[in-house]
Amino acid sequence: MTDNTQPALSPGTYTIKIQNTIQAVESHSEPTPIITSPSPLDLPPNDPDRDGDGDGLSRLCENFGVLRLPESQLVESTDESAQWLNDKLRNGYALVKTRDQTGAATMAVCRGPLIPFPGQESSAVRGKDLAIIDERTGIRDISYQVTWQLGREVLMKDHSLVISLVRLKRKIFEEVKKRVAACSGTEDHELVMREITSVIKECFGFDNTPPDDDATAIQRFISEAHQTSNITQSHLITDPDMLPLESIRTFYTDQSWIEAFLDGGLHERKIARPNSSLGILAED
Repeated sequence: MTDNTQPALSPGTYTIKIQNTIQAVESHSEPTPIITSPSPLDLPPNDPDRDGDGDGLSRLCENFGVLRLPESQLVESTDESAQWLNDKLRNGYALVKTRDQTGAATMAVCRGPLIPFPGQESSAVRGKDLAIIDERTGIRDISYQVTWQLGREVLMKDHSLVISLVRLKRKIFEEVKKRVAACSGTEDHELVMREITSVIKECFGFDNTPPDDDATAIQRFISEAHQTSNITQSHLITDPDMLPLESIRTFYTDQSWIEAFLDGGLHERKIARPNSSLGILAED
């Protein structure tokens, strides 16, 4: 059972920065990430939303909880489907409009990489068919499906990064093929896997060699994904009501979400020419 208790905010434990961004914060025991919404105190003096009573920081600390929709938005029903949906909302999901395979409008649940409680990650994060259908309600969880496509879109927008990815995979393939041919041929599967591992380590500089320029570009993309710096806020927080004005919300990062994002971005089967040797490396 998930522990839904609110975390305690201890004086001196956190460094609070009042801005709409992710802020990594060191606690006494382990790094604890927090997220804060903008404070009215940061608004211009003539802004109608500005509160001039000078007590913004106190209210900020009082409005402290986990990153999810407020209890007031839960469904008031004892129906099994309603209870299922409420459990999803308490675990950081939002109800979103989408379309099924026939094009018909339907509802689904979705969340970003910032989750209120640990231990909610899914192990199924490979490939693009990642919608999880609940057997009782028939409602789809499209979180990993959306992030897989998002990763692909983010990478495809960066033309130089696409070129680096294609070029890097071609280098790896050609180098592995040359090394295997110089040994005992391509029938030895273990040999092929060892050479692939060795070449990748060399490209990324894991064996104390200078990293390949294309590998450095890909490594930067991966690092930015783990820091969520290349992920838009609308995907980080799927419903703005999760982050009300003058509030602090704690979260954990769903590493499976990040892996699905990277899988979508680095999966370039359709980028390579259909008949190119690079397609071999692009297959699942």
